[in-house]
Amino acid sequence: MTNAADTSYRSLSPATAGVYRGLSQIPAPDVDTRSVAAALRLTTSAAAAHLTVLRERSLVEFTGRSPERGDTFRMDTDVRVHASRLAADVDSKAANIAVQRAYLDWLLYTVSGIERLLTPHHLPMARTYTYRPDEPLYFTDEYAALGWLEAQLPAITPALDAAPHAGPTATIYQLVHALWPAWHRLRPAELWLSCAETGYAAARFDGNHDAEAKMASLTAGALQNVGRYDEAAEMALRALAIAVLMGNARGQAQYTSGIGAALHAAGRYDEAEPHLREAAERFDALGLRRAAAVRRILLGSIAAEQGSLPDAVALLTRAHQELEEEKDHLDAARALAYLADAHSRAGEHDLAERLLIQARAEFAATGARHWQARSCEMLGRAAERAGNVTRAFEHYLSAQQSYECLASYADSNRLLVRLVELEDR
Repeated sequence: MTNAADTSYRSLSPATAGVYRGLSQIPAPDVDTRSVAAALRLTTSAAAAHLTVLRERSLVEFTGRSPERGDTFRMDTDVRVHASRLAADVDSKAANIAVQRAYLDWLLYTVSGIERLLTPHHLPMARTYTYRPDEPLYFTDEYAALGWLEAQLPAITPALDAAPHAGPTATIYQLVHALWPAWHRLRPAELWLSCAETGYAAARFDGNHDAEAKMASLTAGALQNVGRYDEAAEMALRALAIAVLMGNARGQAQYTSGIGAALHAAGRYDEAEPHLREAAERFDALGLRRAAAVRRILLGSIAAEQGSLPDAVALLTRAHQELEEEKDHLDAARALAYLADAHSRAGEHDLAERLLIQARAEFAATGARHWQARSCEMLGRAAERAGNVTRAFEHYLSAQQSYECLASYADSNRLLVRLVELEDR
């Protein structure tokens, strides 16, 4: 392979040879025209032309084409080693680091734009750039933006691994923070947790207390997502302690809510309720209507679990209306699903089923696959309460299979137990 690569390399123009060496410095499993252009500070048309030549020389492999990224390419392992050695011999260390820095800045810049589009309510964090993209990638369509973000998830860990050597530590936690739409909508459990822990460690190392609180909160959400509820509550408490020391009123509301959310997920409703109520009141006092409405979702869920169905319906109806008015369609669908569950508990089975089917469609429209699975599970519970065991089994099975595909194994295993119990009836 080395001899063949040497021969092909010697046939390249100086400019394309430089691109070949530069590709080996991009910390990603594959590349596309835009990422190469950003990393090597070329125009996209020039990057495309160089990639075409490298493909013709068998120095890069064409790996596919997608609506989100266009044509994608990768270097074979041996070829990457060859190109990397040449980069070390021919180019300066500063030039090679600059390639990595420019790529990371492009990734952070693009992901931050998607964050603003998909989750404009997310707590802000400053961004640090050395090389702003000359041809930035912007999205106006939410579904396309989420599709691009999902396609880039395999590149996140390599990017975080490279970040400490290619620029300020802040890039690590800034990128993890910007990825909130992926954590919120796609929920890649293992990646979310590993990235959150990496971001938390980086923020602590950097001495950035605000970032440390945000990363602690993000880690709490990731731990909650994998069923580690006590640890999640502890991390949210760490975030709250920092917010109190900093006098950060919004952070105090957010992180108090995080404690309540972890306790709610653990089924400890009596303990969760005061935290969530305090958070809702704090957000109301700050004039943050959407944030307060989100907390009313779990308060309504608790009321339903405790048998206070009229209170549950009132809380969830209000939350749904407020979130629709705030154009937070994902959380509005969550409120609708919990509202349906309250109606199901009250014996209003047809209404509950209609609302859950509507919520499931809205989750599909936002790309929230975890919540699509969750709504199927709630349809199963509603059918079971209505006495339709066959329908319940079908919904539970659909939800279990979806959880399995999403690598949400705790949820999948829980439903496997329920399916066995229904079979034994």
